[in-house]
Amino acid sequence: GDKGIIALCQPRAVSESEANGEDEQTVVAPSKRRRLASRLPLNVLRVDNLPKLTDKSVEAISRLESLFVLDLHGCPGITPSAVFRAIRMLPRLIEVNAKEIATETRSLSSLLREDTKIAPS
Repeated sequence: GDKGIIALCQPRAVSESEANGEDEQTVVAPSKRRRLASRLPLNVLRVDNLPKLTDKSVEAISRLESLFVLDLHGCPGITPSAVFRAIRMLPRLIEVNAKEIATETRSLSSLLREDTKIAPS
């Protein structure tokens, strides 16, 4: 469900040495690599075909400002309006796959076409 995605999207505290770039030359023991990898900025998120995801996950994802690619294909618990709100919040997003999500009165493509902030002038 949503718990894993929400946890993944939680902001993390950055140590003073990380903020100063002092960890770049540090050799990381294999046991600590996984923990360090979870601290890197997330650029691509593919959560396709997860039927239990809901708009709560999309709301959390919308805080990942480093995202370039978002794949929500096959997540019928996610609505077009939630994806639309996320797109508006993600300044670096260049690719979205939101096929086979929940159906609403208005499709994601119609919401995007009508938005003056996103639509080309």
